[in-house]
Amino acid sequence: MSDDHFWVDVDGLSSSARGFHDKAANVASLGNRVKALSDPALDMVVGLDGQGDEVFRILQRNSGDLHKGLARWREAISNAGDSLTHSAKIFSKTEDNSLKLSATLHSRLPETPPG
Repeated sequence: MSDDHFWVDVDGLSSSARGFHDKAANVASLGNRVKALSDPALDMVVGLDGQGDEVFRILQRNSGDLHKGLARWREAISNAGDSLTHSAKIFSKTEDNSLKLSATLHSRLPETPPG
């Protein structure tokens, strides 16, 4: 950016938005894995003895809250990506409109002789 003008790198904003959406997908995948910890079939995997039952109860009790937290985190990351996408569209449209206006104004100016 120079001192005499200000332009936003729309492609850079779009790339950043994609990064946020990719990270949101990763967090969603992690959330699905955590949610799977509360599957009743897991009780058979951890065992039917007292220790297995205790481990399963702890997993069931805590996996729901962890899953909710991950879902909220994914939503926040996704919203940040959506905001960047929206901003990129606004800046792109503004740039297009300003270039059109500049060309229109330039075409309406009388030509001045050089020198």
